[in-house]
Amino acid sequence: EEVMSEVQLGLLTLDARQEHEASVVNMLGHDWHVNAVEKATGNPRIKQIRVRVYAREPENDEASPLIDLEGYRY
Repeated sequence: EEVMSEVQLGLLTLDARQEHEASVVNMLGHDWHVNAVEKATGNPRIKQIRVRVYAREPENDEASPLIDLEGYRY
C-alpha cells in the first residue's frame, strides 16, 4: 500500500521508458520485492497503477505475488 500511495501522490514516478519499477522494501524484518506498473486507460487523464508484492524476487512474469493491488491516479 505504501508504494501505491507514493505513486498516486506523485512521490514515486514510474519511468515511461520502463515497463515497471522494481524495488526491495524492508518491513517487519523481511525484504519484500515490489513491482509497480503504470498503464494508460481509455481516459487520458487517468492512469492505472498495479503493485505486486513478492516474498522473493520473481523469476518470471508467471510468478504468483503475495499481494496484487490495483489503483488509479487522476
